[in-house]
Parts: sequence; C-alpha cells; structure tokens
Amino acid sequence: MDLKYKSFLNELNKKVKGLGISLHEAKIDHIAYQTSSTIEYDKLKPQFEQIASLIREPIVGGRRVGVFKFKVPISYNNQLIRAIELIEPKKDQSCQSGLEHAEYLLPISLEKFIKKYPNINWNTEAINREEFPMLVLKLSENMQVKFPRFPVLG
Repeated sequence: MDLKYKSFLNELNKKVKGLGISLHEAKIDHIAYQTSSTIEYDKLKPQFEQIASLIREPIVGGRRVGVFKFKVPISYNNQLIRAIELIEPKKDQSCQSGLEHAEYLLPISLEKFIKKYPNINWNTEAINREEFPMLVLKLSENMQVKFPRFPVLG
C-alpha cells in the first residue's frame, strides 16, 4: 500500500505556512486516511493491518475510526509518525478517498495557539469535547490540519 504521505504532508505544510502559521515546534502525532464508503473501509482495514496494528476502533460522529500503530514508524522531516487513522464516512456523507488530515501536538495550549494566530478561521467546535478534544483548521475541501489535546496512542 503506497500512502504517498510525504507529498500529502508537503502540501499540507505548504498551505499552513501560507497562512502564516508555524509548525516548527509542533510534533506530528498521526495522519488519517478517509474512505469513501463503508465497503472501502472494510476492504482497506486488512491492508492497514499488514503495516500496522489496530489499537482501537471507536465510533466517532456515528462512524468507525480505526486507530492503527505502524509496525515500523514512518518518517517525515526528521519526525517519526507512529500512527494512522482509517476513517469511515458518516452516514450520507460524500467523501473522497485518500489522506485527509494530519494531527500535530503543540508545545503550548490550544487556547494560546489560537491567540497567537487570531486572524485564522479556526474551527473550535471540538476544543472542549469530552472525547478527542481538538482544534481544527480546514485547508481545502479534502484537507485539514488538527491539533489534539492528547496523542492518539495515549
């Protein structure tokens, strides 16, 4: 399975930098692959299990999110990425298949990060959510960067 994650992360980082946001001190927590259907999710899950171990598969927003730990971490810009999510679309959601987001852990609180970049159109809907609290920034129709409060692998 060729995820083409380097070109995805290069594009994501270019868009983030273009907005004037520095991720220099942030650490990549994981990347996420969005499937276009439940059928595709079921088809890809065994392929993901060849390169990674399924840690858990919570229901988030009414759909499965497989959290996998790479058997061999992948590398990007001198950082090791230890996890990947496989995301099933929500009911009646139309999604394109492919890498959809990366999540970065910040050395400062999400609230301080927002204040550092006040002119950015942050999505703060999930910032205080009980499960998986995070800050979200939509970069394009099929690309987001997310800033979770906690690492996906715990």
